[in-house]
Order: sequence, then structure tokens, then C-alpha cells
Amino acid sequence: MIRLKKPVVVLRLAFLVLFVWLMKGQALLIWLALYGISLLFPALIGKRIYCMLLCPINTVMMGVQWLKRQRGVKPKPTPPWASGRWLPWVFLVLTAGLFFVTRGKLNKPLPVMLIWIAVAAVMTWRMHPDAFHDGVCPYGAPQRELANVSLLNEENRKEALNYRGFTQSVLGRAQP
Repeated sequence: MIRLKKPVVVLRLAFLVLFVWLMKGQALLIWLALYGISLLFPALIGKRIYCMLLCPINTVMMGVQWLKRQRGVKPKPTPPWASGRWLPWVFLVLTAGLFFVTRGKLNKPLPVMLIWIAVAAVMTWRMHPDAFHDGVCPYGAPQRELANVSLLNEENRKEALNYRGFTQSVLGRAQP
């Protein structure tokens, strides 16, 4: 397995701290804007920069995966419901709906991102992380589809079209 380089880990942790700081300050719209801007990268160069470096869910999942290795926990098989490509889109619509209803209509924000972090952590503890990344994550679905377009990099577009799971295709390493 390829070990992560220290600057990448520091960058991920810095973005996790920024996320927590924005969440604590009730400024998650700034994070949403950052996510929106990040959609340009897969569309233009075919790389999911948000998923690789910025995503607080992925950072927490990596911590859970490390802890799982330390404890010798073996992953259970991915259930059939978490292996399709349509479920993340359903969750994206539900997430956006919850976000706008709770913030706009009810004026009482629901910490949807924290819910997804908890779901991802539990799934990662029980299964391979790709079960969440590929079969559930609402934030990765648009990133994945836009990487297939890759307007400026033909090689990255071909690589995205030859998708072999998040760990191998996005993080560039063998299955843990």
C-alpha cells in the first residue's frame, strides 16, 4: 500500500479543521461554495480534488480505516444496495432538500454533513470505504460524473471512464 505523504495529510487535516470552524460559526454556506467551486476540477481536468484532499467525510473515513487496521477488523462484503450508481443521486437530492428546507423554511439548520460523516464512519468500520464512496456519498456523485467529462485532459477522462472504485481510481492505491 502506498503511504500518504505528510503534506497531503496536513492539508486534509487543515480542511477538516476549517470545516469544523465554519460549522461551529454557522457558516457552512462558505463550505458549500467551496464544494461548488471544486466541481470545476473534475469537469476540467478529470481529477476529484475535493474528494481527495478537501472532503471532511473522507478525512474521517481515513482515520476510521487506520483505527480498523490497528484493531484487525476485517471488512464485511458490500451489500447490494450500496453498489449501484443511482443511490448517491437520491441521497444528493434528499440532502439538498433537507438543507434548504431546514435552513430556508424552518430557519433551524440540520447538520446534514455531520449526519453523513457519522454514516460514513459506521459504514467504513463495517465495510470497505468504497461502499460509502461509490454507493452512498451524495457529494461524490457529481464529482464522479464530471470527471468523465474532463474537458482539458483526455488521459484523465479515459482514466475516469475506466473507474475501478474510489480507493484505486481516486486515491491511486490498491484496496486496503
